[in-house]
Amino acid sequence: MTTVQVPTSELVGEGLNYAVAKAVGKDVYAKEIWPSVVMVFTTDGFRFMPSADWSQAGPIIEQYSVKLAPYFDSNGERLKWYALTANDRSMVQACHEQVLVAAMQAIVMSHFGDTVEIPEELVK
Repeated sequence: MTTVQVPTSELVGEGLNYAVAKAVGKDVYAKEIWPSVVMVFTTDGFRFMPSADWSQAGPIIEQYSVKLAPYFDSNGERLKWYALTANDRSMVQACHEQVLVAAMQAIVMSHFGDTVEIPEELVK
């Protein structure tokens, strides 16, 4: 498996799901299910996608005490979500249009910093 370094703030989709799994200590693998479509699964065969599934993300957000806050423009329209968590060294913040993506990026940043290594096939 070839891996690549990716800026954590640019992780989305399956690449983010894979990085979250590594950050929280889950054993996962990437599997091509259709040509050019790769998904992340746990070793017991379940789809792992906390960046899009509240039932998976909720317990992780709670475990890592991620704080979520919306960012509004001057007209009151929500533009982004901020996610804040901490590691043993500092506070970590991520920002994204999708709340679960912001939360999962913050968790990955708290473990791996500004870049993370993921399988090349998960980079889109």
